[in-house]
Amino acid sequence: MKLKYKIINEKDLYSGFFKLKKIEFIHQKHDGSWSSQVDREIFGGAHVSTLLPYDPQKNEIVLIQQFRAGVISRYDEDYLYEIVAGIIDANELAEDTAKRECLEETGCVVNKITPIQGYFPAPGSSESYYHLFLGEINSFEGERTSS
Repeated sequence: MKLKYKIINEKDLYSGFFKLKKIEFIHQKHDGSWSSQVDREIFGGAHVSTLLPYDPQKNEIVLIQQFRAGVISRYDEDYLYEIVAGIIDANELAEDTAKRECLEETGCVVNKITPIQGYFPAPGSSESYYHLFLGEINSFEGERTSS
């Protein structure tokens, strides 16, 4: 398969909690012609595993609450409700990460895991790639507290 883009230049701009680079490229348009040069800043991306914890006995989904700095200027609540997620460690399978993170974040063991899909959550600004799973669990009443 012939690539439909050409990278002209790539430069690292920042390396901290996130990595940021600038890419200069051209790409082939639908009509076959080539674009003018496009410059984009792109966040370095993590390889992430996500899991939607589902209790089939209760017919309920379990969500966790987390504080996220990225929504400070646009959200009035203290925490966001989220599904389970975590970065995949080196030499770890995405399924194993999902199970590990579910236990860490919810206190629930995944009894059965089903892949849903892989996706780029923000392809216009990030290299991150996510694996999404459905995880069957036995939930519990109350809140999980950190020890």
